[in-house]
Amino acid sequence: MPGFFIDFLILALLVVGGMAFMGEIVNGIGHLLFGGKKGRFTNKTADTSAGWKKVGGRS
Repeated sequence: MPGFFIDFLILALLVVGGMAFMGEIVNGIGHLLFGGKKGRFTNKTADTSAGWKKVGGRS
């Protein structure tokens, strides 16, 4: 009986680890093929806050 649980745990770890690894691979391939959207939100934030007065912190 303990052998069953050990086999089940090993299989579960392999399945979860394999899925996570495949997700990273597909994500990397997608970025290589399509280039991703670089700076999409940071540019919008900079445009929105243009002309605002700086408050707080050190400059």
